[in-house]
Amino acid sequence: MRADVFDKLAETHGATNDAERARLVGIERTTLYRIREGKVVPKLETAMQIAQRLDVTVEDLFEVTA
Repeated sequence: MRADVFDKLAETHGATNDAERARLVGIERTTLYRIREGKVVPKLETAMQIAQRLDVTVEDLFEVTA
């Protein structure tokens, strides 16, 4: 996840801390932490949910590799 991009987008939606950010995108705070740190790769459904809630594309938030 491009954490800097995510943080800026979440902030524009009023989410300024990790708990608010997780709530905004509809996932657990620990799951968000693991995704942000690169410890797990989210399922496509989760990535799409996060992007949708931030009004961006999955490509805006994640590095897409072929």
